[in-house]
Amino acid sequence: MSVRVLLPLVALAGACGSQAADSSTVALQGGTFLMGSTVGCNDSAGVACAGDRTPHKVRISPFAVDATEVTQRQYAACVGAGACASDGAQFAAGDDTPVLVDDPDLARKYCAARAKAMRLPTEAEFELAARLAPNGSLSTYPWGEDPPSCARVPLAGCDETTPRPVGSSPGDVSALGVHDLGGSVPEWVEDSYSPYVGCADHLSYGELCWGDGNGCADDRCAGDGKACVRGCLPEPGVLSSSTGGSAMSPVCPAAPDAAQAIDPVTRGGPFNVIRGGGPSDGACAFAAFSRRYAAPKSYAAGFRCARSGDLGPRNGSPTYRFSVGNCPPDGRLRVKAAVADGAAAAFTLDWFPSSASGVQSATATMGEVDDVPCDAVMVVWPPATTSLTIQVNTSGQANCLGATKTVTLDKGDTPSPGLDAIPLAAANDCG
Repeated sequence: MSVRVLLPLVALAGACGSQAADSSTVALQGGTFLMGSTVGCNDSAGVACAGDRTPHKVRISPFAVDATEVTQRQYAACVGAGACASDGAQFAAGDDTPVLVDDPDLARKYCAARAKAMRLPTEAEFELAARLAPNGSLSTYPWGEDPPSCARVPLAGCDETTPRPVGSSPGDVSALGVHDLGGSVPEWVEDSYSPYVGCADHLSYGELCWGDGNGCADDRCAGDGKACVRGCLPEPGVLSSSTGGSAMSPVCPAAPDAAQAIDPVTRGGPFNVIRGGGPSDGACAFAAFSRRYAAPKSYAAGFRCARSGDLGPRNGSPTYRFSVGNCPPDGRLRVKAAVADGAAAAFTLDWFPSSASGVQSATATMGEVDDVPCDAVMVVWPPATTSLTIQVNTSGQANCLGATKTVTLDKGDTPSPGLDAIPLAAANDCG
């Protein structure tokens, strides 16, 4: 894979401190949105790139994300404190431009060292923060529909050839108030790369076209090549300003809305997803739905940190966070909890319905909470205990569905993204 190093490597450890420096964060409500796009964009080099995957619905729980990328100054302080590694990072102690690291694990280590342990944002969280407006509309770029310009962000062909200090581009602010999601520098996110996001069925690589190949199975790839036509993958190993390095998803049957993912995160595989563009990239990289990929230790990118939102005021208490699968349409649930000896547990349940209408909360009466939407993300806040048995059952349904799961509690739903899923099955104890 060809690699463009954006800044010279400066191995300079700096300021004192006991942990990674905190940054200003933006709290986002989350919600359901259509992730991905087939909208085209025009690169400054004249290359037209289609949206890179099948649009598909995802639902994101409340979360917080850094308002700006982590700076070289902040990373240097973490190295000086002994909490971060200097090898593979490009940083200087007094520099407020974004730090660049050649491995997302270096970024994860920095985020985990924050005063309140954090993590990398997931790809879905990054796109929500970059595209979604409070009224539910989606934009092509974080700032709206106007294509990137030199006045807004440094990009290929501009006089500026290095990143600006973080947060200093007033034209690169998303509708939800997050800076530098389009430009500044490309950013690592939590996810490993998969070309099949949003597909009901995986197509084999034999059905796809590479580069300028002509052996396409059907008309999906009739115009394949460097123009990034949907259904074809770019030339192997490409990550450049001319193509945006977009790893194009195949045209495939879209997953049904009923199968929408909740807080999705993809792990495994040799490549990691990169979002956003930088001074050497063309316009396609700045589109809020664009996704590129690189192998760790082959490419230097920036990053920011995120944290799953606390759905209630009990920050720091042990919690269990989950969703329920195989929900009947408009289904309602009864949620019960018991401690190790089987006795009903007192608990508080917070839930976040798919409508993103806000977090709701209830305190268990006789060890249960009734009439909870089946499609909600749920967080159980029990008394101090290390093990809890959760039982969920449909209520008011002709056919009884239920499930039981014993879980070991930790310190909440952070910093790990994603959540547990409990699938409903036929049951006999819904009374």
